[in-house]
Amino acid sequence: MKRSLFAAFAILAIGGTAHAGDMWKTADTDADGRITRAEYDASVTAGWTKKDANADGQLSASEAMAKAGDAKWKAADADGNGSLSQTEYMAMKSGWFAKADANKDGSLSKAEGDLAMASK
Repeated sequence: MKRSLFAAFAILAIGGTAHAGDMWKTADTDADGRITRAEYDASVTAGWTKKDANADGQLSASEAMAKAGDAKWKAADADGNGSLSQTEYMAMKSGWFAKADANKDGSLSKAEGDLAMASK
């Protein structure tokens, strides 16, 4: 199943599968083979609106294609209300990027992204 970078990261962080190669098509806006933190953040932010289908400022498990009882979902849901605010969602995504950036250079190589996706 093909997905944008945002969807791929969302699914990775909360549950599901995606093709890592599709991430670069969307997020690597300068086509240099790396996803910078700025590119990643822009992609995640743009995707938030798309995911929040009912525009209520909260991401439900069904909007995120996740299981509300999933450990990753519970960990991201800091206030325990069963949905993710944009702040909670962005914090979760920030954590994923930090873990995926193995060499801590502030950007993801395709190899780092592929490894992070495979180690889900």
